Amino acid sequence: MSTLNSVPPSADEDITQSDDVAAGQADLAGAELTLITKLDEPSLMSKRLSLNDDGSLNSDGSKCWMSKGIAARALAATAAMLARIIVACRSNQAIALGSMAKNIAAPVHIVTKDRINENPGCIARTRDFINYRSGVPSWVLIDFDTKGMPPEVKVKIDASGGMWECLLKIAPGLARAARVSRSSTSAGLSRGDTGELIPGSDGEHHYLLVADGGDIERFRAQGRELPTHLHEIESFAV
Repeated sequence: MSTLNSVPPSADEDITQSDDVAAGQADLAGAELTLITKLDEPSLMSKRLSLNDDGSLNSDGSKCWMSKGIAARALAATAAMLARIIVACRSNQAIALGSMAKNIAAPVHIVTKDRINENPGCIARTRDFINYRSGVPSWVLIDFDTKGMPPEVKVKIDASGGMWECLLKIAPGLARAARVSRSSTSAGLSRGDTGELIPGSDGEHHYLLVADGGDIERFRAQGRELPTHLHEIESFAV
């Protein structure tokens, strides 16, 4: 299934967007993603964050489980459009970075994969219905997470100016892509009793606009062949 990223709403969402160089390079007007609204109760579609006994961060994604919902098409031809979609997402919504097949009349009801035959006209959250489409512009997510990262690796990344600057040294072509960047759901956390920042709560999400969604699997495969000093980053542009 295409990447699913839950996005809690916030009027103060810290989002960086860049469309500066993308204009005129390709016809990206068809870029879209899938906006999913959860209909289950409870309706929350986000993570529950807590501390383990050793003080480390525990991220519970079980509330993201969904048995029924609605999927709608959301046009996102520019970084500004994607940023607005992310900020407008409610706590019972998430975005799937892939588009629904053209023959699907949206909005459409979502059920689980094992119930699809019992519900004609519905879709499931599988690649049969939501996927990166060849010949169609698509957004791809680079999810950067420092939890479990060796300290010496983090020091090197910080010394290079951070994750994004470090990545540009390996794949400088990324600088030309339209991009939306934001902190991850678990970023910026601190202890209520001491005010101390919680290690590992500094993740980043970077969305890049790809001219042809059919290239995204190759994009990700090539990322896994790059040097491992960027730790858990698995997706790179070409």
